[in-house]
Amino acid sequence: MLMPALNNNDENDDDGEDISSDVDLDSIDKEPFISNSRSISEKDNTQGNNPPKQKRRSRYPFGKTKRVRWSKEERAEITSLLGDIENLDTLPSLKDCNNLIQNSTFLKNRTPPQLKTWIDNQRKATARKRST
Repeated sequence: MLMPALNNNDENDDDGEDISSDVDLDSIDKEPFISNSRSISEKDNTQGNNPPKQKRRSRYPFGKTKRVRWSKEERAEITSLLGDIENLDTLPSLKDCNNLIQNSTFLKNRTPPQLKTWIDNQRKATARKRST
């Protein structure tokens, strides 16, 4: 689209000509140009009729997870309350874990899912050690 050059200098106004635009400004589409073309990867993906892969989230939505090691006191507290972890038939329920936390002095900063997961991980670790 050609736009007439606007010149605001008083020097060029001597000729007395009225500069008007031949373009109707109301008929100009004010929306930006949007291309209908697709990228090569999108075209390749539609040929196979596979749905496009969704991008993975680069960050955890709740912020960075802070991991805290289990102290010797916490470990001793669990073994004193539950006995030998290796010989447990089933994992304690979340309700049982919550009761353990409330009755303990060292486990106050742990949640029931953390406690249950730690117990399960310890059982799996000892089972792996035995198998090798």
